[in-house]
Amino acid sequence: MTRALDPDPVRNRIRDAITAGDPAALLAIAGEIDPARQPVQTVNLIPVYLYILSGAPDHSAPIRFLTRAQPHHPGDFQINHNLGWFLNRDRRSAEALPYCMAAIAVRPNSAVAWLDYATALDGLGDTADWTPILRRICALAPKSVVARQILARTLFRAGDRPGGAAALRDAAAVSRAALRQQPNHGPLVQLSRGVAAELGRALHTDGDLAGAVAAYRDATRLDPEDLDSLAELAKLLRAQGDEGAAAEVTHRAQKLADARSMNSLCDRAVALLKDGKPDAALALLPRITDVRKRQPKETIALSNALARVGEGLVDHDRPAEAESFLRDCLTIRLALAPGSWMTAYTQTYLGESLAARMRFAEAEAVTRQGFEALVAASCPDDWRSSVRYRLRQTAGTLAGLAEATGKPDEARKWRAEAAKYVDHQARGRALYEQGDPDGAVAAFRTAVQFDPKATNARINLGLALQKIGSWDEAMAVYRAAARLDPKNASAPLRIALVSINIQNDYAAALPFAQKAVELAPKDAQAHSSLGLARLGVGDERGAVAAYEEACGLNPNDAAAKNGLARSRLLPRLPGVLAGIDRPATPAEAAQFAWLFGLPSHKRYLAAARLYEKSFVNDPKQNTADRYNAACCAVRAARGDGGDAPPDPAERAAWRAKALAWLRANLVVREKKAALPSRADRQASADRLVEWLGDAKLSGVRPGLARIAMTPAERADWDALWAEVRATISAARQPPSTPDTAPPPRRK
Repeated sequence: MTRALDPDPVRNRIRDAITAGDPAALLAIAGEIDPARQPVQTVNLIPVYLYILSGAPDHSAPIRFLTRAQPHHPGDFQINHNLGWFLNRDRRSAEALPYCMAAIAVRPNSAVAWLDYATALDGLGDTADWTPILRRICALAPKSVVARQILARTLFRAGDRPGGAAALRDAAAVSRAALRQQPNHGPLVQLSRGVAAELGRALHTDGDLAGAVAAYRDATRLDPEDLDSLAELAKLLRAQGDEGAAAEVTHRAQKLADARSMNSLCDRAVALLKDGKPDAALALLPRITDVRKRQPKETIALSNALARVGEGLVDHDRPAEAESFLRDCLTIRLALAPGSWMTAYTQTYLGESLAARMRFAEAEAVTRQGFEALVAASCPDDWRSSVRYRLRQTAGTLAGLAEATGKPDEARKWRAEAAKYVDHQARGRALYEQGDPDGAVAAFRTAVQFDPKATNARINLGLALQKIGSWDEAMAVYRAAARLDPKNASAPLRIALVSINIQNDYAAALPFAQKAVELAPKDAQAHSSLGLARLGVGDERGAVAAYEEACGLNPNDAAAKNGLARSRLLPRLPGVLAGIDRPATPAEAAQFAWLFGLPSHKRYLAAARLYEKSFVNDPKQNTADRYNAACCAVRAARGDGGDAPPDPAERAAWRAKALAWLRANLVVREKKAALPSRADRQASADRLVEWLGDAKLSGVRPGLARIAMTPAERADWDALWAEVRATISAARQPPSTPDTAPPPRRK
């Protein structure tokens, strides 16, 4: 229907990318289209959805696109407003200011335009004109709570306490009116609570105890779990002499604090057990028991805290200490949720703790009851894998109990039952490590089928698919994992790495690398991949910053150190290209060649020539450089880049050199594929699988791109690819054992 109403091909591509949730596709469209020839509605769709879909911590991609577009649409409000807003978010206030002023010029009565302008002034430290601007914003936006809150803080900073209190009262009145329309709107409720608490603090400071009490009562009504407001309210009530009301509020606060303390203590005990510190965990148990006694109200949340401790103690071989926590948990769950899968899950743990203490008859009854209930219960999708593992463990416990009580037939039955609940992920990981990627793919596919919401199963499936060269499917799996768990950094990181290393699409990789860094700010590999993506799109300063961050997080990260060293060579690149600056060593020449081969420079012929010179000066140059040289030569011969040779004969000559470099590299790979070490063989196979998928070599793999080759040349390339596949196959076979034993060593 949408296509029928609006057949514009560009907007339909944009809609497709938005519907698919694909920021990389949207970024590619942004790089292709000419914003001068597009209507403003189309132009504005791209940066807004780049921001929504990528969720990147910096907004460089939307800013780059809007900066290109703005000169062609200088009078469009939305473009100026969006550009000012993005620049303000990235703390680039001086750059934002003229666009904010341009937006105001187009719509002088736009509250949001004036707020952008005020934010830019604040970023520049110029707050002299803030108060009149904020009053204007409040007048233009009579329903804006936030504008009044900002005005109040500004007036307080300026020493105008009556004015600040009046602005907060105004904000509270506006928020109450909004809540009458949307009483269950979570963010609005929290905003209103924050305004009420802020008003309470201000009135308390000004000596208005009655007003402060009313404000804090409002805050605790909006959020009954606002512990800080409850504590302040209790103090104020005592100051007024209302001890009864103060005691009631204090009791509420204590119950809330106990509940939080219970959760915190339980989580800490489990963490200590996992860290291999059982004595420290056991030392916390009396404190947990003491807090538990002060919580007469039994809730599912309390039972969950007790379960975490009891199950953790069983998992770490402390069954005696676990029993009381598990029984307490089950008392609550059997009363509140008797048919729940969680109740059955904890019953299996209680049975295991009893079995470990040789109480076989009681253990068998409890464990069997828990197993049967867990099989029959319905659990959330994200728990299916854990429940299957628990069923397997419980069937094993029942088999052990049958053996201990002299029932071998029943023990065999339970072992057969345990076999039904194979851990497909564990099997996939084992096959993956053994060098059987096809088997790993099959196991991980089964794991995904059993637990469609298990993100780690999808990530593992993607990694296994990479091993067999199914790059497109691997990317689809990673994208599905990213949608399934938007807070998992592994999926965007994998998408970024495949985009760079296989698809040679640094622009597509950038938003995913940024997302990985946002989700895992302490991950050196994420920062290193961001540095590489930024290098590829020409963001040299951003690349250096990302690489420096990676090196700071992991000083031994070779990729980050290498990337940082290459980034620091960039100022010399024009001189090297002009022949004025000469690399000091063959290794440095190879570094410059690598930089020339980036999409941001596209000097593939220059790169190939530099590599060639470095090989002449150092015949032992590493195999990675020979592969990179071959890729640049192939791209130059295909006509890519700004310096591609026009002569067909010269192009054929460069393809011949590329073939020779790849053959030299392949000899090294073949030797590693024949080594007894499984790790060496797998590394060789994995690298050669990348050869078969690398977009940089698409010009010499079978296909229409080889149309200019002679039959003899195509045959030479086909022979290379056949040898590559044979080497991969050989590398994945177990190493051959000698027919005869080696001679004894001499003493």
